Amino acid sequence: MSGAFVDLMNEEENVIGQELRKDCHGNPKLSNRAVHVLFNARQQRLLQRSVLAKDIQSWKWDTSVGGHLDSGEDY
Repeated sequence: MSGAFVDLMNEEENVIGQELRKDCHGNPKLSNRAVHVLFNARQQRLLQRSVLAKDIQSWKWDTSVGGHLDSGEDY
């Protein structure tokens, strides 16, 4: 959801503001929280090709599960 707000983080993992998720992509100055699942119990990588309709990095290999934490969410 590109209209969602995410928390901006400093190097100590403190919230320093909020920004739209879509504005954080491609801007290394806007650090925000994300989560990804990379391996299963047998240490196999879990990857999938993203859909063509994805707003960024469409049709690329990506983690099977992942995303940004909305503003106010914690890991």
